[in-house]
Amino acid sequence: MGAEQEGGRLAVARLRAARDQLRVREPGGLIQAMNRSRERILTTHAGSLPRPADLLEMVRALADGRPYDRDAYARRVKSAVGEIVRRQVELGVDVIDDGEMGKPSFVTYVIDRLSGFELSDKATELPWSGS
Repeated sequence: MGAEQEGGRLAVARLRAARDQLRVREPGGLIQAMNRSRERILTTHAGSLPRPADLLEMVRALADGRPYDRDAYARRVKSAVGEIVRRQVELGVDVIDDGEMGKPSFVTYVIDRLSGFELSDKATELPWSGS
């Protein structure tokens, strides 16, 4: 079994264990698993994790509208997610995610999905600039 598969297997096992610990019913009848512990503080993180340099270049090309190899990008995102999941498992992170490997940034994530937002080259002129 390769390292990527092993990291994925460990992550799945931890997610299944978490699911079995507690089930929470959300609006609409969905049941979600929630990690709980009485022995220690559970850990996670918010936001993106550092991307490998080669993936970062592909993400920048995508965000800038430059040509890039879509198949190579998809393969690299998949392998980077495997790497970051494995690393989170190694570090003992309790709530594991994909590290947002395939997203250029939160800003582009919002702009691609919501209307009313646009990029500006006048960021230094905004009242909250530098805050």
